Amino acid sequence: MAYTDWTKGALIEEIERLLAKAASTPVAADPPHAAAGDEEDTDEFASSPGKYKIIADHTADWEMWHLPDGRLEYCSPSCERITGYPPERFLRDPDFLATIIVAEDRPMLAQHKHIRLEEQQPGVASIAFRVRHAKGGIRWIQHVCQPVFAARGRFRGTRSSNRDVTEQVLAEQRNEQLLSDLKAHAVVLEETQAALRNTLGQLEVERKRIQERVVSSIHEVLLPMVDRMESHGSAIDQEYLRILRSTILELASPMARSLVSPQYKLTPREISICNMVRRGLASKAIAEFLRTSEETVRTQRRSIRAKLGLKDSGQNLEAFLRSLGDDQPTTL
Repeated sequence: MAYTDWTKGALIEEIERLLAKAASTPVAADPPHAAAGDEEDTDEFASSPGKYKIIADHTADWEMWHLPDGRLEYCSPSCERITGYPPERFLRDPDFLATIIVAEDRPMLAQHKHIRLEEQQPGVASIAFRVRHAKGGIRWIQHVCQPVFAARGRFRGTRSSNRDVTEQVLAEQRNEQLLSDLKAHAVVLEETQAALRNTLGQLEVERKRIQERVVSSIHEVLLPMVDRMESHGSAIDQEYLRILRSTILELASPMARSLVSPQYKLTPREISICNMVRRGLASKAIAEFLRTSEETVRTQRRSIRAKLGLKDSGQNLEAFLRSLGDDQPTTL
Protein backbone atom coordinates (compact mmCIF):
# COMPACT_ATOMS: atom_id res chain seq x y z
CA MET A 1 0.00 0.00 0.00
CA ALA A 2 1.30 3.44 -0.89
CA TYR A 3 1.86 5.90 1.96
CA THR A 4 -1.09 8.15 2.68
CA ASP A 5 -1.00 11.76 3.88
CA TRP A 6 -1.88 10.92 7.52
CA THR A 7 -2.47 14.58 8.35
CA LYS A 8 -5.63 14.82 6.20
CA GLY A 9 -9.26 14.29 7.14
CA ALA A 10 -9.37 10.79 5.64
CA LEU A 11 -7.00 9.60 8.40
CA ILE A 12 -9.83 8.47 10.69
CA GLU A 13 -11.53 6.50 7.93
CA GLU A 14 -8.23 4.77 7.16
CA ILE A 15 -7.76 3.87 10.84
CA GLU A 16 -11.19 2.31 11.04
CA ARG A 17 -10.59 0.31 7.86
CA LEU A 18 -7.21 -0.93 9.06
CA LEU A 19 -8.59 -1.88 12.49
CA ALA A 20 -11.31 -3.95 10.85
CA LYS A 21 -8.79 -5.61 8.60
CA ALA A 22 -6.44 -6.35 11.52
CA ALA A 23 -9.25 -7.99 13.50
CA SER A 24 -10.02 -10.42 10.66
CA THR A 25 -6.40 -11.27 9.84
CA PRO A 26 -4.78 -14.33 11.58
CA VAL A 27 -1.72 -13.61 13.68
CA ALA A 28 1.45 -14.58 11.83
CA ALA A 29 4.09 -16.81 13.40
CA ASP A 30 7.05 -15.13 14.99
CA PRO A 31 9.97 -14.59 12.63
CA PRO A 32 12.48 -17.42 13.17
CA HIS A 33 15.44 -15.08 13.62
CA ALA A 34 13.80 -12.11 15.38
CA ALA A 35 15.75 -10.84 18.35
CA ALA A 36 13.90 -10.89 21.65
CA GLY A 37 14.48 -7.14 22.19
CA ASP A 38 13.02 -6.25 18.77
CA GLU A 39 9.76 -8.17 19.21
CA GLU A 40 7.82 -5.38 20.94
CA ASP A 41 8.91 -2.66 18.51
CA THR A 42 8.20 -4.87 15.49
CA ASP A 43 4.70 -5.76 16.66
CA GLU A 44 3.93 -2.12 17.47
CA PHE A 45 5.01 -0.84 14.07
CA ALA A 46 3.34 -3.73 12.20
CA SER A 47 -0.06 -3.07 13.78
CA SER A 48 -2.22 -0.36 12.20
CA PRO A 49 -2.73 1.67 15.42
CA GLY A 50 0.98 1.51 16.13
CA LYS A 51 1.85 2.66 12.61
CA TYR A 52 -0.56 5.59 12.93
CA LYS A 53 0.80 6.61 16.33
CA ILE A 54 4.44 6.50 15.22
CA ILE A 55 3.69 8.73 12.25
CA ALA A 56 1.54 11.17 14.20
CA ASP A 57 3.95 11.38 17.15
CA HIS A 58 6.83 12.35 14.88
CA THR A 59 5.27 15.21 12.96
CA ALA A 60 7.11 18.52 13.16
CA ASP A 61 3.86 20.43 13.67
CA TRP A 62 1.65 20.16 16.72
CA GLU A 63 -1.24 17.87 15.69
CA MET A 64 -4.56 17.67 17.55
CA TRP A 65 -7.84 15.78 17.19
CA HIS A 66 -10.90 17.25 18.90
CA LEU A 67 -14.00 15.07 19.19
CA PRO A 68 -17.44 16.52 18.45
CA ASP A 69 -18.08 17.07 22.19
CA GLY A 70 -14.91 19.17 22.48
CA ARG A 71 -12.77 16.54 24.21
CA LEU A 72 -9.21 16.18 22.98
CA GLU A 73 -8.65 12.70 21.63
CA TYR A 74 -5.05 13.18 20.47
CA CYS A 75 -2.25 15.70 21.01
CA SER A 76 1.16 15.14 19.40
CA PRO A 77 4.40 15.48 21.42
CA SER A 78 5.45 18.48 19.32
CA CYS A 79 3.24 20.62 21.56
CA GLU A 80 5.98 20.54 24.22
CA ARG A 81 8.59 21.93 21.84
CA ILE A 82 6.25 24.72 20.74
CA THR A 83 4.56 25.63 24.06
CA GLY A 84 6.74 24.09 26.76
CA TYR A 85 3.85 21.92 27.99
CA PRO A 86 3.60 18.11 27.49
CA PRO A 87 0.67 16.45 25.66
CA GLU A 88 -0.78 15.16 28.95
CA ARG A 89 -1.43 18.72 30.09
CA PHE A 90 -3.68 19.38 27.09
CA LEU A 91 -5.32 15.92 27.16
CA ARG A 92 -6.19 16.28 30.84
CA ASP A 93 -7.82 19.69 30.35
CA PRO A 94 -9.20 20.45 26.84
CA ASP A 95 -9.61 24.10 27.85
CA PHE A 96 -5.97 24.48 28.88
CA LEU A 97 -5.02 25.80 25.45
CA ALA A 98 -7.30 28.80 25.96
CA THR A 99 -5.49 29.68 29.20
CA ILE A 100 -2.08 30.08 27.52
CA ILE A 101 -3.40 32.06 24.56
CA VAL A 102 -2.75 35.81 24.72
CA ALA A 103 -5.91 37.46 26.08
CA GLU A 104 -6.50 39.58 22.97
CA ASP A 105 -6.60 36.45 20.77
CA ARG A 106 -8.94 34.30 22.89
CA PRO A 107 -12.26 35.59 21.47
CA MET A 108 -11.03 34.89 17.95
CA LEU A 109 -10.11 31.28 18.80
CA ALA A 110 -13.38 30.71 20.70
CA GLN A 111 -15.37 31.86 17.67
CA HIS A 112 -13.28 29.67 15.41
CA LYS A 113 -13.78 26.60 17.64
CA HIS A 114 -17.55 27.21 17.75
CA ILE A 115 -17.78 27.32 13.96
CA ARG A 116 -15.63 24.24 13.41
CA LEU A 117 -17.10 21.94 16.12
CA GLU A 118 -20.67 23.07 16.70
CA GLU A 119 -21.61 24.26 13.23
CA GLN A 120 -19.40 21.61 11.58
CA GLN A 121 -18.42 24.03 8.83
CA PRO A 122 -16.73 22.10 5.99
CA GLY A 123 -13.45 22.89 4.32
CA VAL A 124 -10.05 23.97 5.55
CA ALA A 125 -9.81 27.00 7.85
CA SER A 126 -6.79 28.90 9.11
CA ILE A 127 -6.19 31.48 11.84
CA ALA A 128 -3.13 32.85 13.63
CA PHE A 129 -2.88 33.43 17.37
CA ARG A 130 -0.27 33.87 20.11
CA VAL A 131 0.50 31.63 23.07
CA ARG A 132 2.66 32.19 26.14
CA HIS A 133 5.49 29.65 26.39
CA ALA A 134 5.96 27.84 29.69
CA LYS A 135 9.43 29.36 30.03
CA GLY A 136 8.29 32.85 29.08
CA GLY A 137 8.00 34.67 25.81
CA ILE A 138 5.38 34.69 23.08
CA ARG A 139 5.02 32.17 20.28
CA TRP A 140 3.05 32.86 17.12
CA ILE A 141 0.95 29.87 15.98
CA GLN A 142 -0.44 29.27 12.51
CA HIS A 143 -3.48 27.06 13.09
CA VAL A 144 -5.00 25.04 10.23
CA CYS A 145 -7.92 22.65 10.72
CA GLN A 146 -10.58 20.71 8.87
CA PRO A 147 -13.53 18.48 9.84
CA VAL A 148 -13.14 14.72 10.05
CA PHE A 149 -15.92 12.47 8.76
CA ALA A 150 -16.26 8.68 8.98
CA ALA A 151 -16.98 6.46 5.99
CA ARG A 152 -20.74 7.09 6.09
CA GLY A 153 -20.38 10.83 6.58
CA ARG A 154 -20.61 10.77 10.38
CA PHE A 155 -18.88 13.81 11.88
CA ARG A 156 -15.93 12.74 14.03
CA GLY A 157 -14.60 16.11 15.12
CA THR A 158 -11.78 18.25 13.76
CA ARG A 159 -8.16 17.57 12.99
CA SER A 160 -5.89 20.60 13.50
CA SER A 161 -2.26 21.33 12.82
CA ASN A 162 -0.40 24.10 14.69
CA ARG A 163 2.88 25.44 13.37
CA ASP A 164 5.31 27.75 15.18
CA VAL A 165 5.72 30.74 12.81
CA THR A 166 7.29 33.10 15.35
CA GLU A 167 10.45 33.70 13.33
CA GLN A 168 8.48 34.43 10.16
CA VAL A 169 6.15 36.85 11.96
CA LEU A 170 9.05 38.67 13.63
CA ALA A 171 10.84 38.91 10.28
CA GLU A 172 7.70 40.39 8.70
CA GLN A 173 7.38 42.86 11.58
CA ARG A 174 11.01 43.90 11.14
CA ASN A 175 10.44 44.35 7.41
CA GLU A 176 7.31 46.40 8.05
CA GLN A 177 9.21 48.56 10.56
CA LEU A 178 12.05 49.02 8.07
CA LEU A 179 9.58 49.98 5.36
CA SER A 180 7.89 52.43 7.73
CA ASP A 181 11.27 53.95 8.64
CA LEU A 182 12.19 54.27 4.96
CA LYS A 183 8.91 56.03 4.24
CA ALA A 184 9.51 58.39 7.16
CA HIS A 185 13.04 59.13 5.91
CA ALA A 186 11.67 59.71 2.41
CA VAL A 187 9.22 62.28 3.82
CA VAL A 188 12.03 64.02 5.72
CA LEU A 189 14.22 63.99 2.59
CA GLU A 190 11.43 65.46 0.49
CA GLU A 191 10.84 68.18 3.07
CA THR A 192 14.58 68.91 3.15
CA GLN A 193 14.74 69.11 -0.63
CA ALA A 194 11.73 71.42 -0.68
CA ALA A 195 13.38 73.68 1.90
CA LEU A 196 16.62 73.65 -0.12
CA ARG A 197 14.78 74.53 -3.31
CA ASN A 198 13.07 77.36 -1.48
CA THR A 199 16.43 78.62 -0.12
CA LEU A 200 18.04 78.44 -3.56
CA GLY A 201 15.10 80.33 -4.99
CA GLN A 202 15.50 83.05 -2.37
CA LEU A 203 19.24 83.23 -3.06
CA GLU A 204 18.57 83.62 -6.78
CA VAL A 205 16.11 86.42 -6.08
CA GLU A 206 18.67 88.12 -3.81
CA ARG A 207 21.41 87.69 -6.44
CA LYS A 208 19.28 89.38 -9.09
CA ARG A 209 18.38 92.14 -6.65
CA ILE A 210 22.05 92.84 -5.89
CA GLN A 211 22.88 92.75 -9.60
CA GLU A 212 20.15 95.25 -10.31
CA ARG A 213 21.46 97.53 -7.54
CA VAL A 214 25.00 97.38 -8.95
CA VAL A 215 23.82 98.19 -12.47
CA SER A 216 21.66 100.98 -11.11
CA SER A 217 24.61 102.44 -9.15
CA ILE A 218 26.77 102.33 -12.27
CA HIS A 219 24.26 104.31 -14.30
CA GLU A 220 23.15 106.67 -11.56
CA VAL A 221 26.49 107.37 -9.83
CA LEU A 222 29.64 106.25 -11.69
CA LEU A 223 28.74 107.18 -15.26
CA PRO A 224 27.51 110.71 -14.36
CA MET A 225 30.85 111.29 -12.60
CA VAL A 226 32.74 110.13 -15.70
CA ASP A 227 30.62 112.48 -17.82
CA ARG A 228 31.56 115.46 -15.64
CA MET A 229 35.27 114.60 -15.78
CA GLU A 230 35.18 114.23 -19.57
CA SER A 231 33.84 117.74 -19.98
CA HIS A 232 36.85 119.27 -18.17
CA GLY A 233 39.74 116.98 -19.11
CA SER A 234 42.31 117.13 -21.89
CA ALA A 235 42.06 115.02 -25.04
CA ILE A 236 44.22 112.29 -23.48
CA ASP A 237 42.19 112.39 -20.29
CA GLN A 238 39.00 112.13 -22.30
CA GLU A 239 40.36 109.06 -24.09
CA TYR A 240 41.17 107.45 -20.75
CA LEU A 241 37.73 108.35 -19.47
CA ARG A 242 36.08 106.81 -22.53
CA ILE A 243 38.02 103.62 -21.85
CA LEU A 244 36.95 103.84 -18.20
CA ARG A 245 33.31 104.26 -19.23
CA SER A 246 33.58 101.27 -21.56
CA THR A 247 35.25 99.15 -18.89
CA ILE A 248 32.59 100.01 -16.33
CA LEU A 249 29.86 99.02 -18.76
CA GLU A 250 31.69 95.84 -19.65
CA LEU A 251 32.02 94.88 -15.98
CA ALA A 252 28.24 95.08 -15.69
CA SER A 253 27.77 92.93 -18.79
CA PRO A 254 27.17 89.12 -18.88
CA MET A 255 30.54 88.74 -20.62
CA ALA A 256 32.40 90.24 -17.66
CA ARG A 257 30.55 88.06 -15.19
CA SER A 258 31.55 85.03 -17.27
CA LEU A 259 35.21 86.07 -17.42
CA VAL A 260 35.54 86.45 -13.65
CA SER A 261 34.35 82.87 -13.19
CA PRO A 262 36.90 80.72 -11.27
CA GLN A 263 36.94 78.21 -14.13
CA TYR A 264 38.92 80.61 -16.36
CA LYS A 265 41.37 82.00 -13.75
CA LEU A 266 41.98 85.20 -15.72
CA THR A 267 44.07 87.95 -14.14
CA PRO A 268 42.70 91.54 -13.85
CA ARG A 269 45.03 92.63 -16.71
CA GLU A 270 43.77 89.78 -18.91
CA ILE A 271 40.15 90.71 -18.17
CA SER A 272 40.97 94.32 -19.15
CA ILE A 273 42.50 93.12 -22.44
CA CYS A 274 39.41 90.96 -23.07
CA ASN A 275 37.24 94.06 -22.72
CA MET A 276 39.33 95.92 -25.31
CA VAL A 277 39.44 92.94 -27.71
CA ARG A 278 35.67 92.62 -27.49
CA ARG A 279 35.39 96.34 -28.43
CA GLY A 280 37.41 95.61 -31.56
CA LEU A 281 40.78 97.11 -30.49
CA ALA A 282 43.86 95.58 -32.16
CA SER A 283 46.94 94.50 -30.21
CA LYS A 284 48.81 97.69 -31.20
CA ALA A 285 46.04 99.99 -29.89
CA ILE A 286 45.79 97.96 -26.68
CA ALA A 287 49.59 98.19 -26.21
CA GLU A 288 49.52 101.97 -26.63
CA PHE A 289 46.72 102.34 -24.13
CA LEU A 290 48.39 100.05 -21.59
CA ARG A 291 51.80 101.64 -22.27
CA THR A 292 53.40 98.26 -23.00
CA SER A 293 54.84 96.50 -26.04
CA GLU A 294 52.70 94.95 -28.74
CA GLU A 295 54.53 91.62 -28.24
CA THR A 296 53.52 91.63 -24.57
CA VAL A 297 49.87 92.08 -25.59
CA ARG A 298 50.17 89.20 -28.09
CA THR A 299 51.65 86.98 -25.36
CA GLN A 300 48.78 87.86 -23.04
CA ARG A 301 46.25 87.18 -25.78
CA ARG A 302 47.75 83.71 -26.27
CA SER A 303 47.43 83.12 -22.51
CA ILE A 304 43.80 84.25 -22.63
CA ARG A 305 43.02 81.88 -25.51
CA ALA A 306 44.57 78.97 -23.61
CA LYS A 307 42.57 79.73 -20.45
CA LEU A 308 39.35 80.07 -22.44
CA GLY A 309 39.97 76.73 -24.20
CA LEU A 310 40.61 78.34 -27.61
CA LYS A 311 44.30 77.49 -27.98
CA ASP A 312 43.94 75.04 -30.88
CA SER A 313 40.38 75.79 -31.95
CA GLY A 314 41.07 78.49 -34.52
CA GLN A 315 38.04 80.42 -33.25
CA ASN A 316 38.25 84.20 -33.33
CA LEU A 317 38.83 85.61 -29.83
CA GLU A 318 36.72 88.72 -30.42
CA ALA A 319 33.78 86.63 -31.69
CA PHE A 320 34.05 84.31 -28.73
CA LEU A 321 34.05 87.20 -26.24
CA ARG A 322 31.01 88.73 -27.92
CA SER A 323 29.21 85.37 -27.59
CA LEU A 324 29.60 85.59 -23.80
CA GLY A 325 27.60 88.79 -23.60
CA ASP A 326 25.68 91.13 -25.85
CA ASP A 327 25.93 90.75 -29.60
CA GLN A 328 26.75 94.45 -30.08
CA PRO A 329 29.82 96.30 -28.74
CA THR A 330 29.32 98.70 -25.88
CA THR A 331 28.61 102.28 -26.92
CA LEU A 332 31.16 104.76 -25.59
